[in-house]
This record gives sequence, C-alpha cells and structure tokens, in this order.
Amino acid sequence: HEEKQVAYLAVPIPEMVPVYTLKPEYSESVVQDWELAFKLDHMEGTSVQHFTNEKALSDQTILILQDSFLQDNAKYFTYRYKEVYLISRQNYERMQYYVETLRPDVVVYENAERSFVDDLYAYVNLANVTYE
Repeated sequence: HEEKQVAYLAVPIPEMVPVYTLKPEYSESVVQDWELAFKLDHMEGTSVQHFTNEKALSDQTILILQDSFLQDNAKYFTYRYKEVYLISRQNYERMQYYVETLRPDVVVYENAERSFVDDLYAYVNLANVTYE
C-alpha cells in the first residue's frame, strides 16, 4: 500500500464588490406618475408604478413585471428608458392586458427563485391562463 501525497495550489480569490452609481444628469428629470395605478386594472394590494424621463438614453418604453427583488430599483431603468412601468408580477391574468394597453418596446418578467416555492397561486391558477 503506497500513500500518495497531493500538492494543492493556493489560488487567491480577490473579494471585491463593485459599486455602481448612476449619472445624475439622467436621474434628475425622472417623474413618477402615481395616478397610473388608478387607471390600470390590477389586483388589489399590488403595485403599479410609472416613471418618465425625458433625458433617458433611449426613447424606448419598458414594462417590468416584478417581485420585491426589484423593489426600489427603478433608478436602474429610468436613466435608460424614456418610460418605465413597474407592475407586481402577481397580476398573472392581466399580463397580456398590460402589454396590449401600454405597448412597451421591452417586456421583462422578473421573479426571484424563492417565489417558485412560495407562490402557490401560480401553480394552482396559471393552468387556466392563456396569452395570445
């Protein structure tokens, strides 16, 4: 019986966390329209937010169906898109309505992994929801 000795190579892993900041010229002109929440059909207890920025990098509109993971992160989209709509992702049945009503250039559905375990509603009711 022979024992083999194994040499391990130590590889340093630098732990550096980048910090990003937004350019103020893009965020100064952002306007939030709270009235939109009352104009769009959405589930009670869910949020609808609408931001406009005339100084945005593009003229595009983005619709983000999001959970709490993106809560308070509108600033990362409002500098780039002229209009940003943030709507709670629990509005499953109304997704097509939002796309047809708002006519966004970009649609993002954001869902944190933990939601797949906790979101029984999606498992039970989404089987009956269809989109065109």
